[in-house]
Amino acid sequence: MGNRDWNPKYKLSYLPLSLRNIFLKEAETLYQELTNNRLKVVLVPAPNPTHYNHKIRVVENSNPEWYSSLYFETNRGKRRLFEKSISRLVKGEDQDFNEKNEKYSYDQLFRELIYSRLLVGYIERGEYFTEPNNKIRKYFNLESINLNKKEKE
Repeated sequence: MGNRDWNPKYKLSYLPLSLRNIFLKEAETLYQELTNNRLKVVLVPAPNPTHYNHKIRVVENSNPEWYSSLYFETNRGKRRLFEKSISRLVKGEDQDFNEKNEKYSYDQLFRELIYSRLLVGYIERGEYFTEPNNKIRKYFNLESINLNKKEKE
């Protein structure tokens, strides 16, 4: 594979080490978010009860936003398969996409997610925006993006 020919169909080991480490760090972030944030719904007393012991369901903890999106995009993908795939990325054991072997299809899905997050940036839990990674953008011959430029002027 030639320089800069990498795309998310290929395993991360084809990237130069310095860039691979950026992808691996992002994979570790995704893995931590997925393992530490599971949907948890609890019953609490209703604010306007209409009968004795009236309770309503309230989300106490939610899944990561990116997980919820992928869950529906993949026709309700299995969480344990997502965890295994991200774990393979973190360990550097991900595999190239192969139509004949769907076992590693989520590897490509998560490489695509990480690639997009690094190139475009993302909003975390609706609170703050993480800027694109300009080192990754430069490697793929894309212009740098400096969104905080106005704040510095």
